[in-house]
Amino acid sequence: MDCHTAVVGLGAVGSAVLYQLARRGCDVVGIDQYSPPHGLGSSNGESRITRLAMAEGDPYVQLVRRSHAIWREIEYQTSTSLLTATGGLLIAPSQSDYLQRTVQAARHKGITHEILTASDIIKAFPQFNVERKDIAYYEPEAGILRAERCIESQIALAQRLRAEIRLSQRVVEISDVQGGARITTERSSITAKNVVLAVGPWLHDFLDPGLSRQFIIYRQVQFWFIVNDSSVQMPVFVWELDDDRNGIYGLPGIDASFGTVKVASEQYETLTSPDTIERDVAPGEVDDIRENVVEPLLPGLSGECRRAVACMYTMTPDSNFVIDRLPSNCRLLIASPCSGHGFKHSAAVGEAIAELLMTGTSAIDLAAFRLSRFVP
Repeated sequence: MDCHTAVVGLGAVGSAVLYQLARRGCDVVGIDQYSPPHGLGSSNGESRITRLAMAEGDPYVQLVRRSHAIWREIEYQTSTSLLTATGGLLIAPSQSDYLQRTVQAARHKGITHEILTASDIIKAFPQFNVERKDIAYYEPEAGILRAERCIESQIALAQRLRAEIRLSQRVVEISDVQGGARITTERSSITAKNVVLAVGPWLHDFLDPGLSRQFIIYRQVQFWFIVNDSSVQMPVFVWELDDDRNGIYGLPGIDASFGTVKVASEQYETLTSPDTIERDVAPGEVDDIRENVVEPLLPGLSGECRRAVACMYTMTPDSNFVIDRLPSNCRLLIASPCSGHGFKHSAAVGEAIAELLMTGTSAIDLAAFRLSRFVP
């Protein structure tokens, strides 16, 4: 074998797996068809929300808590700011099951939080035009991850630890060899004992049709609207709307985007693929979110959109991750912490996968993410 593990795809999860394997002394090679971080996948758009209490279940709380610790370790090693705590609001109607499960997770795990009434929200955060029936879960440790910088930092650290990086090399085939797999790119080939497929929306290129249909790709758009008063402190927020509109989320602009708020409304109607996605954002899309989201709900924003970009969500049927070896080839491990909420967990997912590959087990139980829930 040329190496112990080849990591195909160096986005949020792939860069984390690469770094965590390298820091354990593993002979690892990272391969990407582009030069990450880039704007063509699922991690572009400058920033991502992170928060500790997860309604999705205990494994996610463990992953995000450990991820926060890893981000701080990386910040120390690189003298780079990755995680900024801004505080975070989850706003929802008082009967919201998602909000109640988030509160339960916070109480169960001892996560510092407050429950705010509609009048509390208006007093503390007049930037939000909430209704009387709304309440909010407020978490002071929630905040912003500099997504592209997180990827860049982990790749740089992995290189410092002697990981081999092969960029701008598209993988055209992965085939079986004795004791491992051969990864063939447009420019070279390599054999590895293990292969981690962390390729996000390109996963369909590596799976048979029966399995690939479990991963559905949607186009999403992020918009940066200028704020009326940049001195007003803006938390990250997730807002569950009690009408025909989908929920929205937002983050205060950072770095080059200071003075804006990034706003997005998730949609699960328009299917796409890396080859067919419409990357340009039409003026009508900006008008739609301005008229239906910004103007009625976010009075602190001016309505002027400075920037808009498209990205992709790779969704599973139950919106949970897939971290498991392929049933047809135990040398290949799918690492797809996707479904729109993967980045905040990615550092610890990378660590858990590295532990699994090096020792056969991981400190955080990954059983909930097995493929068998879809494919017997």
